[in-house]
Amino acid sequence: MGTPIWRQRANRAKCCRAPGVSEEIGPNPHKLCLFYDCFGPDTLPRECRILRNISELKKQIEPRERDIRNQQEQIHEMESELERFHKSNTALELSLTELRQKLRASDIELEEERLRVRDSRSLNTRILADLHEAVN
Repeated sequence: MGTPIWRQRANRAKCCRAPGVSEEIGPNPHKLCLFYDCFGPDTLPRECRILRNISELKKQIEPRERDIRNQQEQIHEMESELERFHKSNTALELSLTELRQKLRASDIELEEERLRVRDSRSLNTRILADLHEAVN
């Protein structure tokens, strides 16, 4: 069948040297080969690009997060203001209801007063008519 790939890599790693290091690398050649497969010299530029992209994305995210926090604060302030307006509106509606009730009571009182004035005028007119009849 042949030698498994990880074993072939392990045999190669025994004689591999890390870039810039003069001694042979590591006690575990299997892990070393896996490390170089993932992070070897061929993958370093790609990893650097990924890390650079990550840092650029973080730089883009930070102002947006700041904007989000500011907008959340504005929302909170607006909700507080809305709550104050709601309470004020409720108080004004209550006051308006009371004033309407007072107006109805005043209208009823005014109508009663008009009836009394009309009745007294009518009475005065009858008395005057009776006096004219009595004098003639």
